[in-house]
Amino acid sequence: MHTTPPVAAPSYLAGHETLYAQDPKAAALEWFCQADFGLFLHYGLYSLLGRGEWVMLREAIPVAEYEQLKGRFTASRFDADCITDLALQAEMRYVNITTRHHDGFCLFETAQNDYHSMASPAKRDLVGELAAQCARKGPGPCGHTGQPAPRPDHVWQARPCRGSRSELSRTGRSRRGAAW
Repeated sequence: MHTTPPVAAPSYLAGHETLYAQDPKAAALEWFCQADFGLFLHYGLYSLLGRGEWVMLREAIPVAEYEQLKGRFTASRFDADCITDLALQAEMRYVNITTRHHDGFCLFETAQNDYHSMASPAKRDLVGELAAQCARKGPGPCGHTGQPAPRPDHVWQARPCRGSRSELSRTGRSRRGAAW
């Protein structure tokens, strides 16, 4: 009989290895409840405008106009190494990034559509870069994935991107500490 060897717990789950072997989600939840302090980073197309992540909704920017920001998105000042250093200097236990906010723009490549950072001038997987730095340095990687809003009052969403959470899991970024 062939058995699969157990997967080692990520380094940020030190002290939770036994629970991780039984139930990885429960181990991550227990760790997160004890983590207390971390960084929640909003970043995306809205960063180009400098008026917050809800700018498209609050300023009633037409979807077609807002989507043009993708052509200007270079992420030239996004530095996962610096972000994780800053978090560790502040003694934060995790780094959480908006992998896709409610505007539908993904900071990783998705097969759902071309509304993502790899299909922008940035041509970078920002979620992957941050996850790699977290794995290297120790803070728990977390991700916020805004839900497509099916209600008619949320027609402001530029592009629904269904399935992106499962895509993150399949692309090796599933060992995150928490997901919203």
